[in-house]
Amino acid sequence: MCLALIPLAVTLSKEPSLPTTQKFRPFLAYRISPLATLGVVIAGISTSAFGSIAPLYTANLGMSNLEIFYFLTAAVIGGVIVHPPAGFLADRFDRRSVLMFFSILSTVVCLAIGSDLVDLAAQGHSVPLSLALLFGISTFPIYSLSAAHANDFAGSDDVLDLSALLIFFYALGAIISPIIAGYITGRFGTSYLFIYISLAHILLMSFTVWRAIARPVSSDDKPYACYPRTTMFIANIIRERNASDKRDKL
Repeated sequence: MCLALIPLAVTLSKEPSLPTTQKFRPFLAYRISPLATLGVVIAGISTSAFGSIAPLYTANLGMSNLEIFYFLTAAVIGGVIVHPPAGFLADRFDRRSVLMFFSILSTVVCLAIGSDLVDLAAQGHSVPLSLALLFGISTFPIYSLSAAHANDFAGSDDVLDLSALLIFFYALGAIISPIIAGYITGRFGTSYLFIYISLAHILLMSFTVWRAIARPVSSDDKPYACYPRTTMFIANIIRERNASDKRDKL
């Protein structure tokens, strides 16, 4: 081990320069896009509350363990298949309008599940699974749409910090939401899980309208991308997008 230090001691090469340390800027995401910040919080609220309370809700409907598995899987499948059409819409229409569309759809689906409009306990397997599929379709793209909208207004030096902060705010919503949802469902019943999620999306819709009035003209839209809510992929995605932008400018 000591001999291994000799080549390092006699080399004439300079050590690589250390990267500059970035300061934590918690309000950067809100300054760039208040709507996107709230959007990722609502995404965290919706998905975490569904993942933690939905099994109890379906169990109270009398579903077996296998049926509960199908119900949750249908929501995940909906979230997987929706991103290509969501990206198509986000690249061709104003992203706030697309975000509003999916938020309205999520509200309608949640009200249909949580209210007495659809008696799921009296239905067969097809209706609950269809509603779970629609829940995934309407709710899961909220994060990516919000992140894409925020990146439309972000400078090249702020993109990495912005992505980290959006994950941070998503995590805040995901941490707080099961606590609130657990209290509400414990007090009023598990069906109020979806009423709670619908109220969160009504808040997002109202804020979307207000931001459309406050900032009516959008910035130059970058291509939509499905942003995973994990940090390990963010750098590669952003690096590819920046390289593409540089090629377009040449």
